[in-house]
Amino acid sequence: MRGHETSKILVLLAIAFSQPIGAATPEEIRQEILSKFTITTRSAVGRVQNPGSVLVVQKEGIRADPPRTMMKPSKIRDGELVEVGGGSFFGNSGHSLAIGQRLHLYRLDVKEKYVLLLLATAETHSLQQGGGTESVPLEAAVSFRYEKGIANVTTEQVVQNVGDWFKTESDSAEAASQSISPGSVPGRSHRRPGSTQEEGRSR
Repeated sequence: MRGHETSKILVLLAIAFSQPIGAATPEEIRQEILSKFTITTRSAVGRVQNPGSVLVVQKEGIRADPPRTMMKPSKIRDGELVEVGGGSFFGNSGHSLAIGQRLHLYRLDVKEKYVLLLLATAETHSLQQGGGTESVPLEAAVSFRYEKGIANVTTEQVVQNVGDWFKTESDSAEAASQSISPGSVPGRSHRRPGSTQEEGRSR
């Protein structure tokens, strides 16, 4: 009997030490991200009701589309884009989001192996529809992948991964000011900004 209890204790210790220090639950990670990014709420037809944080794109490669029932997410693993989203599930078409482009976050999901952000451009784009033209925001789904599971990463890692791709306007401006070299001209940027089931889900 004593040997059985000892085995159980050893198993529990092995599980405890296999988790990285600072590992968090999906809900803790979600709350930490939401402490930095405020979600924008929208009406049933997609109009902004309560604007949240404006996020600024920090890296190239993410693609977006006019509003649609199903979205193909861009997948990021270890900080790198490993699968281009946007367009249909059968191709890689879509509008490329430029560095500096402004977005609203309108949904955040944290699951066992990924963190999913659903975003929409702050600016609208003209779309031909029903014989007329309608101005609508473009939408994008971005999935940060953790193949060993969220339980094996820390909250800081996830927040850093997300922050490498998206920053709030104030954080983006601060980062830009810090990166100005002594010989550069302040204020002159080098670039100009231009419901898924996890792998695609209706809004």
